[in-house]
Amino acid sequence: MNNKIFKVLFFCLIFMNVLAQKKDKIETEKCIRKEIVNFFINVNRFDVQKKNDLNSIHIFEIVEKRVLGYDEIGIYFCSDLSSHRKKYLLLKNNQEIKILNSTNVSTNMEEIASFLKKNNVSNSKSILYLKECLEIIDSNIEKIVDKAIDEQQWVKCDN
Repeated sequence: MNNKIFKVLFFCLIFMNVLAQKKDKIETEKCIRKEIVNFFINVNRFDVQKKNDLNSIHIFEIVEKRVLGYDEIGIYFCSDLSSHRKKYLLLKNNQEIKILNSTNVSTNMEEIASFLKKNNVSNSKSILYLKECLEIIDSNIEKIVDKAIDEQQWVKCDN
């Protein structure tokens, strides 16, 4: 009996490990980090000297609660490591990303809803994404206002 339980637990651990494997190539992750750093330079969050400092940012999937690299499709927040940081929403569709920079809540929510629909995200998961996005947008209202720049376009990182 103990042997069967051990085997079941062992296979469960193996299965969980396979599911937790990184999906993005190192080059793709590096490209995404570069795009975020360049964005932060454009909105005056970073000085140009930080252009090559790819580890000075935090990127986190808002529903799956994982760092960049484990999900092919998802919505992330990215921020610098300062104490009064604003979180930017980042849409990731395989190797393509888009940072949402609009201060218009409706525009951001339309973009997010369109992204979720395009990627056939279930209703229950879509609700979780929308709740998390609204929380981030709401918390940003009181944060430091960055330099306004034009709405960002999709960027492909297919190294």
